[in-house]
Amino acid sequence: MDGISLAGVIRVLAGLIGFVLFAAGLGAIAVGETAGGLGALIAGGIILVVVALEVTRYRSRAQEERGPAGFEQTGEVFLDPTSGERMRVWFDPRTGERRYEADR
Repeated sequence: MDGISLAGVIRVLAGLIGFVLFAAGLGAIAVGETAGGLGALIAGGIILVVVALEVTRYRSRAQEERGPAGFEQTGEVFLDPTSGERMRVWFDPRTGERRYEADR
């Protein structure tokens, strides 16, 4: 399972559960079960919002240590003349973009 992480699988499953709860809540409200439907609708909505925020808010330290997503290490290292820090060059083969980050 190259490229598939446990966190990604859990995120997708949580999103599916949130969607099913949300849809079930809408269905229950449509047939007149307002109290139960409202609970499922709210729970599903909360799960969907949390999944969406988690994706954009938190980063994996393990992923960050390997460099920016989609980027490969070029082997180029140099001293930044302004800060004196050792910098490493990263390259995205899809776009041709290069990034320069402090080597830790």
